[in-house]
Amino acid sequence: GKPKTIAGQHKFITSANYVKLQHWPFEVGVTDRLGCNVMFNWEVCQPLIYGLTTFIIPENAAVDPQLFVSSLSKHRINRILTTPSLLSNILQYCSQRLEERIPDMRMWQVCGEVLPMQTVHKMQEILPKCRIGNDYSTWETGDIAYGDPGHGAYEPSRNFAVAGIIA
Repeated sequence: GKPKTIAGQHKFITSANYVKLQHWPFEVGVTDRLGCNVMFNWEVCQPLIYGLTTFIIPENAAVDPQLFVSSLSKHRINRILTTPSLLSNILQYCSQRLEERIPDMRMWQVCGEVLPMQTVHKMQEILPKCRIGNDYSTWETGDIAYGDPGHGAYEPSRNFAVAGIIA
Protein backbone atom coordinates (compact mmCIF):
# COMPACT_ATOMS: atom_id res chain seq x y z
CA GLY A 1 0.00 0.00 0.00
CA LYS A 2 0.79 3.64 0.05
CA PRO A 3 2.76 4.90 3.09
CA LYS A 4 0.68 6.92 5.54
CA THR A 5 1.60 9.64 7.96
CA ILE A 6 -0.24 11.72 10.49
CA ALA A 7 0.77 15.30 11.11
CA GLY A 8 0.76 15.70 14.87
CA GLN A 9 0.73 19.13 16.39
CA HIS A 10 3.57 20.53 18.47
CA LYS A 11 1.19 20.80 21.43
CA PHE A 12 0.90 16.98 21.53
CA ILE A 13 4.59 16.58 22.17
CA THR A 14 4.80 19.56 24.52
CA SER A 15 1.79 18.63 26.64
CA ALA A 16 2.69 14.93 26.63
CA ASN A 17 6.21 15.65 27.89
CA TYR A 18 4.88 17.93 30.62
CA VAL A 19 2.06 15.66 31.82
CA LYS A 20 4.10 12.46 31.51
CA LEU A 21 6.85 13.92 33.68
CA GLN A 22 4.27 14.99 36.25
CA HIS A 23 3.11 11.38 36.42
CA TRP A 24 6.51 9.64 36.00
CA PRO A 25 9.12 12.31 36.90
CA PHE A 26 12.85 12.06 36.42
CA GLU A 27 14.47 11.42 39.79
CA VAL A 28 16.55 14.12 41.45
CA GLY A 29 20.18 13.03 41.78
CA VAL A 30 19.80 10.22 39.23
CA THR A 31 21.22 10.52 35.74
CA ASP A 32 18.36 9.21 33.66
CA ARG A 33 19.32 7.58 30.37
CA LEU A 34 16.32 7.12 28.12
CA GLY A 35 16.35 4.56 25.33
CA CYS A 36 14.31 5.31 22.20
CA ASN A 37 13.29 2.97 19.46
CA VAL A 38 12.52 4.44 16.04
CA MET A 39 8.81 3.81 16.57
CA PHE A 40 8.79 6.25 19.46
CA ASN A 41 10.73 9.11 17.92
CA TRP A 42 8.70 11.73 19.79
CA GLU A 43 10.31 10.49 23.02
CA VAL A 44 13.75 11.61 21.85
CA CYS A 45 13.24 15.22 22.98
CA GLN A 46 11.95 14.53 26.48
CA PRO A 47 15.27 13.93 28.29
CA LEU A 48 17.12 16.46 26.14
CA ILE A 49 14.78 19.23 27.32
CA TYR A 50 15.96 18.47 30.87
CA GLY A 51 19.66 18.10 30.02
CA LEU A 52 19.58 14.31 30.18
CA THR A 53 20.69 11.65 27.70
CA THR A 54 18.77 9.86 24.96
CA PHE A 55 20.03 6.71 23.25
CA ILE A 56 18.65 5.51 19.95
CA ILE A 57 18.17 1.76 19.98
CA PRO A 58 18.81 0.23 16.54
CA GLU A 59 15.72 -0.66 14.54
CA ASN A 60 16.85 -4.29 14.11
CA ALA A 61 16.90 -4.65 17.91
CA ALA A 62 13.11 -4.27 17.99
CA VAL A 63 12.78 -7.71 16.40
CA ASP A 64 15.59 -9.36 18.34
CA PRO A 65 14.97 -9.37 22.12
CA GLN A 66 18.58 -10.40 22.93
CA LEU A 67 19.97 -7.51 20.86
CA PHE A 68 17.46 -5.13 22.46
CA VAL A 69 18.53 -6.14 25.98
CA SER A 70 22.20 -5.89 24.95
CA SER A 71 21.58 -2.30 23.83
CA LEU A 72 19.89 -1.47 27.14
CA SER A 73 22.77 -3.02 29.05
CA LYS A 74 25.56 -1.48 26.97
CA HIS A 75 24.25 2.06 27.44
CA ARG A 76 23.01 1.55 31.03
CA ILE A 77 19.54 2.72 30.00
CA ASN A 78 17.18 3.13 32.93
CA ARG A 79 14.01 4.34 31.16
CA ILE A 80 12.43 2.89 28.02
CA LEU A 81 9.17 2.98 26.08
CA THR A 82 8.17 -0.08 24.02
CA THR A 83 5.06 -1.89 22.95
CA PRO A 84 3.65 -4.44 25.40
CA SER A 85 4.41 -7.21 22.89
CA LEU A 86 8.12 -6.29 22.75
CA LEU A 87 8.25 -6.24 26.55
CA SER A 88 6.50 -9.63 26.62
CA ASN A 89 9.01 -11.08 24.12
CA ILE A 90 11.91 -9.77 26.18
CA LEU A 91 10.46 -11.32 29.34
CA GLN A 92 9.90 -14.60 27.51
CA TYR A 93 13.24 -14.92 25.70
CA CYS A 94 15.62 -12.98 27.95
CA SER A 95 14.30 -13.64 31.45
CA GLN A 96 17.37 -15.53 32.65
CA ARG A 97 19.51 -13.07 34.64
CA LEU A 98 17.61 -10.13 33.12
CA GLU A 99 17.77 -8.11 36.34
CA GLU A 100 21.57 -8.60 36.36
CA ARG A 101 21.87 -7.64 32.68
CA ILE A 102 19.90 -4.39 33.04
CA PRO A 103 20.35 -3.47 36.70
CA ASP A 104 19.83 0.24 36.05
CA MET A 105 16.34 -0.18 34.56
CA ARG A 106 13.84 1.69 36.74
CA MET A 107 10.99 2.73 34.43
CA TRP A 108 9.49 0.72 31.57
CA GLN A 109 6.64 2.46 29.80
CA VAL A 110 4.47 0.70 27.26
CA CYS A 111 2.04 1.99 24.67
CA GLY A 112 0.59 1.17 21.30
CA GLU A 113 -1.27 -2.00 22.31
CA VAL A 114 -3.38 -3.39 25.13
CA LEU A 115 -1.18 -4.36 28.09
CA PRO A 116 -1.98 -7.88 29.36
CA MET A 117 -1.87 -8.27 33.14
CA GLN A 118 0.12 -11.47 32.55
CA THR A 119 2.95 -9.26 31.19
CA VAL A 120 2.65 -6.94 34.21
CA HIS A 121 2.90 -9.83 36.68
CA LYS A 122 5.79 -11.47 34.81
CA MET A 123 7.69 -8.18 34.78
CA GLN A 124 7.13 -7.69 38.52
CA GLU A 125 8.55 -11.17 39.06
CA ILE A 126 11.60 -10.77 36.78
CA LEU A 127 12.34 -7.04 37.27
CA PRO A 128 10.92 -6.27 40.72
CA LYS A 129 12.73 -2.91 41.06
CA CYS A 130 11.42 -1.62 37.74
CA ARG A 131 8.20 0.38 37.58
CA ILE A 132 5.85 -0.32 34.68
CA GLY A 133 3.74 2.45 33.18
CA ASN A 134 0.88 2.10 30.73
CA ASP A 135 0.66 5.06 28.32
CA TYR A 136 -2.56 5.22 26.33
CA SER A 137 -2.29 7.43 23.26
CA THR A 138 -3.39 7.84 19.67
CA TRP A 139 -1.57 9.33 16.71
CA GLU A 140 -4.34 11.86 16.21
CA THR A 141 -4.56 13.16 19.78
CA GLY A 142 -1.26 12.37 21.44
CA ASP A 143 -1.12 10.97 24.99
CA ILE A 144 -4.51 10.53 26.61
CA ALA A 145 -3.97 8.59 29.85
CA TYR A 146 -1.26 7.14 32.08
CA GLY A 147 -1.67 4.11 34.30
CA ASP A 148 0.42 2.30 36.90
CA PRO A 149 -0.67 -1.34 36.73
CA GLY A 150 0.17 -3.78 39.48
CA HIS A 151 1.52 -3.11 42.98
CA GLY A 152 -2.00 -2.79 44.39
CA ALA A 153 -3.10 -0.29 41.77
CA TYR A 154 -6.67 -0.23 40.51
CA GLU A 155 -7.14 -3.37 38.38
CA PRO A 156 -10.64 -3.56 36.90
CA SER A 157 -9.70 -6.64 34.85
CA ARG A 158 -7.66 -9.75 35.53
CA ASN A 159 -6.68 -9.88 31.86
CA PHE A 160 -5.80 -6.32 30.84
CA ALA A 161 -4.13 -3.38 32.55
CA VAL A 162 -6.03 -0.20 33.24
CA ALA A 163 -5.45 2.59 30.71
CA GLY A 164 -4.94 5.05 33.55
CA ILE A 165 -5.70 8.58 34.59
CA ILE A 166 -6.73 11.04 31.89
CA ALA A 167 -3.76 13.26 31.09
